[in-house]
Amino acid sequence: MKRLLFPLLVPVALYAQSPAAFQTPLDASQLDAAAFTEWVDGMARPVEQKEGPRWVIGLPKEHVGHAGTKFGVSTNPGARYLRVGWKAAVPCGAVIVRGGGVLSVLREGAEYPGKLDDESQWVPATRVIKGAVGNAEVGPDEFAVWVLPPGTKTRALRFSHTPKTTDKEFAGWLGGAWVLPERVANIAPQAVPAASANPKAAARLNDESNNNTWQAWSNLPARGEDEAVRTAPAVSTEHPQWVTLTWSKPVTLRGLACLGVGVADVDAEIFIGPADLHPQEATEKDWKQVASAAGWQAGYPQTLAPKFLDFGSAVTTRAVRLRMTRSAVEGHPHLKGNTREGRAVWLTEIMALMPLGTDDAKIALLPVEKRDEHPPIPVHFTLREPGYVTLVIDDASGKRVRNLISEEPFPAGDNVA
Repeated sequence: MKRLLFPLLVPVALYAQSPAAFQTPLDASQLDAAAFTEWVDGMARPVEQKEGPRWVIGLPKEHVGHAGTKFGVSTNPGARYLRVGWKAAVPCGAVIVRGGGVLSVLREGAEYPGKLDDESQWVPATRVIKGAVGNAEVGPDEFAVWVLPPGTKTRALRFSHTPKTTDKEFAGWLGGAWVLPERVANIAPQAVPAASANPKAAARLNDESNNNTWQAWSNLPARGEDEAVRTAPAVSTEHPQWVTLTWSKPVTLRGLACLGVGVADVDAEIFIGPADLHPQEATEKDWKQVASAAGWQAGYPQTLAPKFLDFGSAVTTRAVRLRMTRSAVEGHPHLKGNTREGRAVWLTEIMALMPLGTDDAKIALLPVEKRDEHPPIPVHFTLREPGYVTLVIDDASGKRVRNLISEEPFPAGDNVA
């Protein structure tokens, strides 16, 4: 096995281009099993889920279920609702969800637990999606952060699903919900993702999708066990893996939420380099650690298991980097072998949480970055045997301009980056 370095001598101009904030205010003793209700075909009925609301509501030191819950099962079209309630009003600034359709919360002063088909009793939430603020439904394989109006307190969540008449099934589905006391918006989808390995899959890190569980970003391919994979070093402090999110301008963040994690130890860093330096060209001195975590448990098989990295206060930066130094523990039988003896790490989704305070959620909409005038340029190379490849750009004087990929495994034969 060889490690090959390919310097590229090209004109430079060609490439010029859970702490308090995230601690849920709910605990198991507050949940009201009697209010765990669905509505369909003009009537309300209890949800047939023996674990009750704990199956879908994230709580400290507890896990949501592995299958979520359907609601509104019926052969008739039309709206259907799911309600989760608790015994006293709590502050509700935002809610992280998987699935569920559209979110609203019981209005203060409305009679508890709230009439599910009476819109006047429910305060609608909004979310940032595709360059706008709206209330588009969240599908079963999607994640989202719903934002409530400033000062919202509530005793119940209502999830609404309105199926299309062409849908194969009309029921709604909620995978899980995590209530946050503070108003935050997820601006990760507006960033450009990058990774130290397997960069082709980096776009899965901030697409707000579960990616069918087994298609998350990983530094090693999901299938196959070629020589390059077998001889990859274990992820460690000496051989870390990293992923980054870079925005078109400085943004304000309070922290990150990582979903579907396959990493145990991780550091969160923010870019502190000069304004004229692109974060992808930064050196170690251009990054500052703002949070760390050790001993994370793999999120599988829970449908929603956010792991938070709280920065302690709001910070302003153009980029964040997750530096991973230990793979997950294979605690579930379905994960056996997935870490490749500690050589593999994975992440399903990263949420970058911007604090909103009392501002309109539209403040989280960033200007669209101007597209690069140059299209992607393929770099072709041939390997006589499998190996780890590092591609860099040097200018005519030998000065390093940019690191493209670093020690990424490639098979023997013709390759392209």
